[in-house]
Amino acid sequence: MCFASLRSSFLAAFVIGLAGAAGLSHAATAPGAEGPFVGTLPCADCEGIRTELTLWREAGSGAPSRFVLRETYLGKPRGAAVFESSGPWQEIGAGAAPAERRVRIDPFQPNTRRTFLRLGPAMLELLDREERRVSTVLNMKLELAPPAAPAGAAPPRVLLAGMLRTAGAAGLQLQRCGEIGTQRAIDVSPENSVTAALTDSGLDRRGALYVEAFGHLVDGTVMIERLNRAGAEMRCVETGAGLRWQAQGSEPFWALRADAMRTTFVQPGEEPIAHPSIDLTWRWRGERRDDARAYLHSQTEAGTIEAVLEPRICRDTMADAAYGYRAEVTIRTAAARTTFGGCAYLGARMAPP
Repeated sequence: MCFASLRSSFLAAFVIGLAGAAGLSHAATAPGAEGPFVGTLPCADCEGIRTELTLWREAGSGAPSRFVLRETYLGKPRGAAVFESSGPWQEIGAGAAPAERRVRIDPFQPNTRRTFLRLGPAMLELLDREERRVSTVLNMKLELAPPAAPAGAAPPRVLLAGMLRTAGAAGLQLQRCGEIGTQRAIDVSPENSVTAALTDSGLDRRGALYVEAFGHLVDGTVMIERLNRAGAEMRCVETGAGLRWQAQGSEPFWALRADAMRTTFVQPGEEPIAHPSIDLTWRWRGERRDDARAYLHSQTEAGTIEAVLEPRICRDTMADAAYGYRAEVTIRTAAARTTFGGCAYLGARMAPP
């Protein structure tokens, strides 16, 4: 059997697609927000770190969902530097005594994990690396800010999936999965990067291509903001697939797949490496959410899996496919450390910030 056939067979057995019968949204239910908690924390080489932390909970269950952290480094030589991040958080000792109630953000990232003591419903206090209170006269507290006036509602960003066709003077037309009619599609990505990637993947030559893209609908028109994946061999699949995200590469073929239960690394002829599933952490600078990178650090007794997903078009020329992320994955075991490069895409509920 040739490598291409082996690769296709392996992918068919391994990959679970994203798109549902009627197109997919990354936000079926909206979680509730707690915050922002705001304060200026100490800084070793600036005038202070203006910090805003918002904690999101799942609708219905109230379980911790994601945090959003904005940090502004004040008094830097070239002006204030702004950094933002988003990822999972944990609630420790919710029903315990006040001195034991804690909020831990980014719990799976050793270098960026932080823990706050709950001093009440309206105040958090930053603890040290060992999760102890800091003896200092400097401010270590974040206070709940008053609610801001509601802004105008922006169109929700969704993951739109289906066959994209070229239609001459009518422009691009998207037939979404499970629908009969088509909708006009407009590429509003920076420098029309999505159209360029689709052209390289054979859209003009074939006349139609399966596409998954993040965007929104305006008066029935699909506004394409970011590519998730596209390819001649991809198709709509049943709704309910549990994929969170997947990275993969060729020569040699490998894949790292995350679902609700586990994160699994596979290579043909090798034993799979499985870790418990944890959420990605996103980090970006200033207002550039379109440039957010996703990070994974998963460690067990058997070893470590690390991954970085960078928002750049990634092409798989062997499969006439394009993806919205470039991936670098490092596998560490007691015997070896190996780094793989490839492409990646997101599941329907893992939309970028």
